Amino acid sequence: MLAIYCKYIALIWGATSGVFLSGSIANTLLKPEDLDTFRTHFESSATMQDLLKIMPVSLIKDTNLGSKGGLILASKG
Repeated sequence: MLAIYCKYIALIWGATSGVFLSGSIANTLLKPEDLDTFRTHFESSATMQDLLKIMPVSLIKDTNLGSKGGLILASKG
């Protein structure tokens, strides 16, 4: 279900540079062994498969990503 949602959002927003999944929800729902199945569902489209196949999809496992981003923003004042 997450792959299908990501597919439609990526197509709506034209995310040709890639889809980056992060945070506790993504890391809870997706395990490294599920990424092939996720990719299969993400690419399944009768009309847009060629575009979806070249879109990178990354699962970011860093659990402190939000804190690091906040720290960078805070340091810029």
